[in-house]
Amino acid sequence: MRKAQPLPPPVVLRFSHTELFGEKVKWLPPYRLAPSFASADGQSIIYRRRSQVVLAGESGETHIGQATSFALGTGDTRVRIDAHGYARIVRPTRSSQAIDPVSNVVDGAADMEREGAMTVCSHLNEHVESLAFPHRWTPSPDQVVLPVAARAFTEPKPRPPRASISTDPRVKAAADPQELNDYLDVRADWLARRLVWDAAQRSIYELKEKAQSGNLDAMQEYLMKCLHDVLWPLPTIVSYEFDGQAEVKLEFVVPGLDAIPDREAAMASGNRVEIRRMSELSHIKLHNQHALGVVVRLVGELFASLPTIANVTVSALQSPANGKSQRYIASVQAERSQWSSLHSNGAVTADHAIRCLSQLGARCNLTALGAFMTVEPFA
Repeated sequence: MRKAQPLPPPVVLRFSHTELFGEKVKWLPPYRLAPSFASADGQSIIYRRRSQVVLAGESGETHIGQATSFALGTGDTRVRIDAHGYARIVRPTRSSQAIDPVSNVVDGAADMEREGAMTVCSHLNEHVESLAFPHRWTPSPDQVVLPVAARAFTEPKPRPPRASISTDPRVKAAADPQELNDYLDVRADWLARRLVWDAAQRSIYELKEKAQSGNLDAMQEYLMKCLHDVLWPLPTIVSYEFDGQAEVKLEFVVPGLDAIPDREAAMASGNRVEIRRMSELSHIKLHNQHALGVVVRLVGELFASLPTIANVTVSALQSPANGKSQRYIASVQAERSQWSSLHSNGAVTADHAIRCLSQLGARCNLTALGAFMTVEPFA
């Protein structure tokens, strides 16, 4: 029987309200290269809003492995990655390409296989690399964001049963009584869901109006709805507190290094896709970029969710590990007009979050090897 692992030391948070985001998101085995949710087009949706993408699967999550068959060019030829990682050409049923009957090789197959393998590597790595850019989808502070609930009802209306046609012209066409009763039951259930949905839409807009007017309870509730609209790939604890209608302070617990995937897809000999362990330096760099990107993103979410907020403070807290006590590794204060200017010139959504934080006078120090130094957070 395995011995139970000790729980990590609790984190002491400064503010009265606490929320957990990303608790339901998982990374697919065996190498955690792709998250358990994906958009319909297969592109990475990490840290995007649910209202910005079409999720694969009715629940917004899928346990189906990511695609390993990719089309090449505009034709029907595809490249598939087999169980051993090798790229293999999948020819259309009616192919006009010349095929060697002995070697069964298509002209230019090696180049196509390599192109397909590189596409697979890029596809798998895209999700992990996106962890470095949570700020890439930071909303504009000049327009109040709406959570995903504010959208049209998409469930189609049930179709009525078809009327049976009688051979006797004197008999009027009519639907089967049992089918008609079943349809009426289904339609009643659909109508009930539609009414609940419409009521939820009205409540979202009503809540938004209250938040915009400066109602503190409404501001708190609306902020949480907007943050839950974000597709968080890692469990993240957020603590916050309002100081009147114009100021909010927030801190979050940075996910540990062990929560960040440490593998990457790469090309090996024979046009083979190989999963390798990242270098320690690359892994730490990805973790640090993620932490700083979340700082920037949360500043943006606060301004975009609550138009009455003029000043925000966001701090990043590192939980206890290896016998060390908890510590702050980044802290920033921002004023709305300055933030709006930074967002307008692209500094907020640029790749390097540290540059945006530097322009805001953030407290953050990194060693030459990429380790965070402890900082004193803004009060």
